[in-house]
Amino acid sequence: MDIIDLQIQMIWRSFMEDKMKSYHSILIGILAIVMLAGCAAQSTGGDITGTEWKWQGSEVGVGPSLSPQDPSQYTLLFKKDGSLDILADCNRVGGSYVIEGVSLSITVGATTLMACPPGSLDTQFKTQLSQANTYELKNGKLYIGLISDMGTMKFSR
Repeated sequence: MDIIDLQIQMIWRSFMEDKMKSYHSILIGILAIVMLAGCAAQSTGGDITGTEWKWQGSEVGVGPSLSPQDPSQYTLLFKKDGSLDILADCNRVGGSYVIEGVSLSITVGATTLMACPPGSLDTQFKTQLSQANTYELKNGKLYIGLISDMGTMKFSR
């Protein structure tokens, strides 16, 4: 019986070692997935502060696309303290923003009340900024996604 018990123990150990190797591989795979998911959740859109961003236009889901004739008349300057300087054609506007990961929320604040010339997009520009939901830096351009996938605003330096 001793030889049979010994053989059974050896077979059992071999079986368990193979199982442990399988469990070890599965555990490493699960840990890798969890780590990658954690990295993705913590990724950010990049630093957008300290740069004057010029509006190149917006692609919207419903209605015509918007493009300013002079992008330098529609600008954003995100400051490190969470404040935002906006030029909306002939009006200067204050504001604030909050970034969490790639989420972006913009609050459009006080504005001067100049009457801009016909064809101005100042109202549409301010409205879209207040609908900001996400942002992404891609190839030196800033893309601001609007709530409910209503469209995307595009800015360049």
